[in-house]
Amino acid sequence: MIAERWMKYHNISFKAELEKTTHDYILTNGLTIDVKTKDRTVRPKSDYDNSAPLYNHSHQKPDYFLFISLERNKDNKINDITKFHTAYILGAISYTELDKIGIPFLEGEKDWRNGTKFWTDCLNVEMWQLIPLRESIDIFRGIINSPTSQANININLVNEMRSRIKNNQLRQRDLPSIPFNGGN
Repeated sequence: MIAERWMKYHNISFKAELEKTTHDYILTNGLTIDVKTKDRTVRPKSDYDNSAPLYNHSHQKPDYFLFISLERNKDNKINDITKFHTAYILGAISYTELDKIGIPFLEGEKDWRNGTKFWTDCLNVEMWQLIPLRESIDIFRGIINSPTSQANININLVNEMRSRIKNNQLRQRDLPSIPFNGGN
């Protein structure tokens, strides 16, 4: 509902295909979008994670993921959409870039940075890695074909994960490759 209202507001023409498991929307320019939401009790910040579950990552390959944070009061335990008081459209990332730079967190692990316990394996990117909203709108409307820059790898997080894996604090997993930059 939030994504549809946002797309209509920004004159992004779409067709809902919510019954499909590969994506949620197809745009008139042919792009497919899958919406990912996160339940939060605080306003999102640029270093907060956005997650795409890995259980259907090999099957669900939209052109772009659109991330939305839904905020509720911490003590609100209602189990329906009315518990949320604010929605934040955060930005998008292509499937290809998420696959390239996303950091895998595994089921049962706890993120030491924020205490999140993962209920399933996920690929995470931080908000600062997403395509900014203005560019996301332009891509979705077909004004531009791709973002003006590629998403950067979270080098500090990759290095911390490698250290934690080496020290047996986390299980082994594939991590994004950090490009060699000539020693800088």
